[in-house]
Amino acid sequence: EEGVGAAIIDVGRDGSVQVLETEAGHMDFAPASDREEALLKALRVGGAAVSWERLLMLDRLDPLWASACPDAVEAERPRMLAAMLGRFTVNLMHSFGAWQGIMLTGSRAARMLQSDTRLQFSSSFSTRRNFSRLIGAAPVWRVDQHEAVLSGAAERLAHEWRPKLSAAA
Repeated sequence: EEGVGAAIIDVGRDGSVQVLETEAGHMDFAPASDREEALLKALRVGGAAVSWERLLMLDRLDPLWASACPDAVEAERPRMLAAMLGRFTVNLMHSFGAWQGIMLTGSRAARMLQSDTRLQFSSSFSTRRNFSRLIGAAPVWRVDQHEAVLSGAAERLAHEWRPKLSAAA
């Protein structure tokens, strides 16, 4: 909730799992529209690079919106953020080689993917680009789950202990 974290979950052929933590949210943001260019310029203080994290953590009520994109009414901002989240997700797939898919979790991601913004996310995610076949073949599900990280950790521990418990019995 304080940033955009990312991890690679590498499942080996033998079923072993390795989690590689990354700072993918700190990748440079590249605008794809005039509005995004205006946001980039407003966020670029002192010539600093603007990361995806800075953009995706921008609250829809932040005064920066009014100065950078005065024509983007408050109701439109969540749809713009959802579209940018779709592009960021594809960027993660490209940079991580995550052709088996990506899981987005956290209450901020859930808020960004409400029923009225899913279309913008999906449209941005599925826009034709390099490796479109691989991206299009990646499984896509929406799972509303509270405490997904804790549930995943519990499942991982259960997986880790399952062979040991059955061998001891």
